[in-house]
Amino acid sequence: MSGYVTSVRDTAGFYRADPELALMLPKKPRMINELKMLPFRDDDLLVVGSYTMQVFKGKGARSLLPKLQPYLTGEHEIDELEQQVPPELRGRVFDIVTLLANKGLLEDGPATDTGGLASFLGRYVGAGRNFNSRQAALQHLQQHKLAVFTDASYIEQLQQMLADLPVASQQFASHANAIADLDATVVLLVEGQNFQQQQTLCQQLRERGIVVFYCALGSGSVCIGPLFDGKLSVSYQSVQERIRPDLQAGLQGAEQTFWLGAICHELTLYLAKVSQQTVFNVCKKYGLGQQVEGSSVKVCPMPGVADGALAHLPRLQHERAETLWDLHNSFRMPPKAYIGEAFHLQHYKASNRSLTATKKPRFYSSITYPLPAAQALPRHFAVQNQDKAMSLQQLADLLTYSYGYQQVDGQPRLIPPTGGGLSSPEAYVVIQQLEGIPDGRYHYDARNHTLEFLGDLNVDLFASMLQQPNLPQVLVFGVASLQRVRAKYGNSSFKITNLDAGVAQTYLRQIALRLGVAQQQYHDWFSVGLMDELSIPHRENRFVLTHVFGLGQTIQTARFSDDMIDHFIAMRPQRRALTWQEPTDRVPTLASFDLGEVMKRRRAVRDFASKAANVSDIEQLLADSWSLSAALEQQHGSRLPLNFWVLLRYDSPDHAAGLYRYEPSSASLQPVYLEKDIDFTRFANQTSLTDAGALILFTADLYDILNREEDYGYRQLWQHTGQLAGDLWLRSCAAGFVGTIAGGALDEALLTYAQTDGMTDAVLALFALGEPKGAE
Repeated sequence: MSGYVTSVRDTAGFYRADPELALMLPKKPRMINELKMLPFRDDDLLVVGSYTMQVFKGKGARSLLPKLQPYLTGEHEIDELEQQVPPELRGRVFDIVTLLANKGLLEDGPATDTGGLASFLGRYVGAGRNFNSRQAALQHLQQHKLAVFTDASYIEQLQQMLADLPVASQQFASHANAIADLDATVVLLVEGQNFQQQQTLCQQLRERGIVVFYCALGSGSVCIGPLFDGKLSVSYQSVQERIRPDLQAGLQGAEQTFWLGAICHELTLYLAKVSQQTVFNVCKKYGLGQQVEGSSVKVCPMPGVADGALAHLPRLQHERAETLWDLHNSFRMPPKAYIGEAFHLQHYKASNRSLTATKKPRFYSSITYPLPAAQALPRHFAVQNQDKAMSLQQLADLLTYSYGYQQVDGQPRLIPPTGGGLSSPEAYVVIQQLEGIPDGRYHYDARNHTLEFLGDLNVDLFASMLQQPNLPQVLVFGVASLQRVRAKYGNSSFKITNLDAGVAQTYLRQIALRLGVAQQQYHDWFSVGLMDELSIPHRENRFVLTHVFGLGQTIQTARFSDDMIDHFIAMRPQRRALTWQEPTDRVPTLASFDLGEVMKRRRAVRDFASKAANVSDIEQLLADSWSLSAALEQQHGSRLPLNFWVLLRYDSPDHAAGLYRYEPSSASLQPVYLEKDIDFTRFANQTSLTDAGALILFTADLYDILNREEDYGYRQLWQHTGQLAGDLWLRSCAAGFVGTIAGGALDEALLTYAQTDGMTDAVLALFALGEPKGAE
């Protein structure tokens, strides 16, 4: 057994300090009835019976928890319990309750239903964090009206399996006739041998606001929605032609019963909304997939499934492209209907908060070089000259603003924004001929603003691994702490770390422009060799290399010919490494504000004023973003077609509230859906973000990118999005707005209101923009 160890003292401290966490505590805590406490190892305590096993360690594990359990009956509040428990427990009840609640082992109030479905739901209540008791989950379940459309051969079994489900009504049919009179809130749609490709039915149901719980059982594939959510079966004809037609012969016997039971299991959890990891990650749940390692997902064989493929997998041109599509879908956000009311509070679990507070590991090098304090940045751009030597002060400024910390309320805070506040980017530096510091390989200790010496420099080796004839004074290697982010975000860590890397690149590029430091970005490098040479702990993908920048004067390298290095390292087609030139149409805007102050003042805001955003300002911001996107494509020699969609939350004199698409040819917003029935909350998993004056969605043609660029294009796509989003955030702050970048963008809304397909216009991230609350 392994996992993240959570301290009871740290957990309690987070609950005391965070009002959102405190709201999640049960008022009258009760241990879930079905749990069993068992001795484990020498001093540990094993708790089984919930959605996952929990191990409690420490001196108090066996001495305190069993003594507190009889008092957790759901009849007393925490303050009352402090007076009733034995003396050795007094003063500790709150701490222990917060730990148990954080692990999903408590309900609120006394137990009234303990058998059958109530017992089943009770085991998942703590996991979902939507309800504090099974009674509340049952009440939610009873509000639904269920209709089942499926293959005739499945109806009898499904009727038996769902007979005890206490929904308001149920109806079953093997055809899609006369749905105009259908009275249902949720439709279970199970495709099979004689009930296939129900595009029209899905579309009609969704247009009526009915949730479609899509599943498919085929001879070679199984899909329990909404991993793909049937999106690809109700999309444009061009996408239809790329769908693999696997559904031929249905499963038989025990395999059919197994998968129909799994469908009913997931449907029940969804209808009751007691588990956050229901159908969205069903492949992982049933042992069908493995955790993302680096940039691939392995799909394992399933019971009764011949090839282990998922239903409706796009027929991409290359096997690696299909693997990347699996990866993308492994962290796609589920539709809003499948997200619980407290979904975003998963990010506030105490174990995640402690990750944020954890200091990054030091290398404890015996030789360190303090860097000078960062100076105020010039307001205007300076001329970049590759023949001009870079100074140590300029390096200190670049590292501080791109990867460094500042003190905020007495605590260190990374200057660039990062996903979950986990501070994933780190920097390694290779230096040659920089006055004030010896040539060598270094790690940037951002907390202490020092360079830690790692070893001497082999210029030839780095030049070969970067496929460059000459190198500049300084190489900056951006590294992402994938292990740290994975502990909180799971499969989404690949997306989050590359978005973070893109933001860091934007900061580095903008600072270099103001300092007049020549810069170029390298796009084709041998990552494993570079990480080994820099002593980066990359085993099991703990850290991954995300970007490489060259800064300062170009040094003529007297390279020795090494056929072995050139053969094994520089064997791929070389991509250009061009000196960055800021598009001239962006210069007036970027030079109009104090970049350093904007970077330091920037904060993530989720509490917006109910006020329309100025559309002309948004159009100007997006025009600058489009110009930056084109310049970035030219620099790294790859076409990454991004589109911008804008959701205007409030009516303004010139624009009605609704969904718009940015048209670069006219630099204007074009209306897509302006009807009053638009549901703004369906565009993001955090409802508070949809109160912003505008939501800007970043989308891309994944089909084109994966087929054309595969791994390189997919990584660059996320970093490209991060660069645009980071740049947009800085410029919007300078324009007087507040906002935040979020990875929890939902593509179901674009499917409904713009008829996109989730693949040729795949939603990547969003930027919420508006004015702070109180500015009305």
